Amino acid sequence: MARARVVVRRRNKRGRLVSVKKATIARNSKPLSAWIRACKAHGYLKKGCFKPMPRRGTSAHAAISKTYKNMLAGRSGRSGRSSPQRKGILSWLI
Repeated sequence: MARARVVVRRRNKRGRLVSVKKATIARNSKPLSAWIRACKAHGYLKKGCFKPMPRRGTSAHAAISKTYKNMLAGRSGRSGRSSPQRKGILSWLI
């Protein structure tokens, strides 16, 4: 008798079933965490208040994109100063 492969699944924030492995990979991805940090630096995605994300092509979206590109390149977010480099496996999350 052949056993069926069991895949542990969970629901994402939209309610769809996704595997735990894929959810963990997506949550820990460098581009996604950099985009979230860039949005939070500009006042979006804060808990307890609703501020809709700016549409593409607007100056607000361009500012977030610029901050996001700086974060991916290793430079600091909104300020012109560079942050000290931290050593470690998850240094890009901090």
